[in-house]
Amino acid sequence: MYADLCLSLSKELPSFPPAEGDDKPVMFRRVLLNTCQDEFEGAAAAREELALISSADERAAAEKRVKSRTLGTVRLIAELYRKEVVKEAIITVCLRELLEARDSSSSVPPEENVESACEMITVTGKMLAGSENKKARDTLDGYLARLSRLSSDKAMPSRLRFLIRDVLDMSKNKWVPRRETFTAKKLEQVHAEAEAELGMVSSKIGADLPALPAQARLAAED
Repeated sequence: MYADLCLSLSKELPSFPPAEGDDKPVMFRRVLLNTCQDEFEGAAAAREELALISSADERAAAEKRVKSRTLGTVRLIAELYRKEVVKEAIITVCLRELLEARDSSSSVPPEENVESACEMITVTGKMLAGSENKKARDTLDGYLARLSRLSSDKAMPSRLRFLIRDVLDMSKNKWVPRRETFTAKKLEQVHAEAEAELGMVSSKIGADLPALPAQARLAAED
């Protein structure tokens, strides 16, 4: 929704006179991209300040705000890329920043960064994989390989390892999310699979079987 609004405003709003000391007109698209960059970098700065918070409760609340800010910014940037407001280069730079280990003592990035990278690839992966730019495709493959290594890292929480595997599975399934693949199945197919797992006779097959005699039916019910 926000990406659609931004796209509409970028097309409809006029440009404004340059700011003092600048020779470029002020355009909504330029302001939007600068704001996205500031928010993305601001989330990283806020994360570094978490170590300065002594209270456990305050730190937990601050961590939640940082996570929400990072995910929200990443989602918007990813959706803007799908609307062709943001260029591929910005997506690859964001992914590089998200998947870098911030602490020299750890091989894994912050948890919210990994989650944000998975979100960004989920939204943009299909377009990047189909890009005419070979460099963009190769870069995506590199980040998928990085995620694959992280999914095997025991330092990574199990929740994130499963999230990463979902992204990797989606990349192997032509970027169709698993839940969409499941809902695309016919209801009859879902019922048949469930009956097979439970060792039940399919209702369709059961309808073709001869009816039990009344005495046999009563015995079966007992």
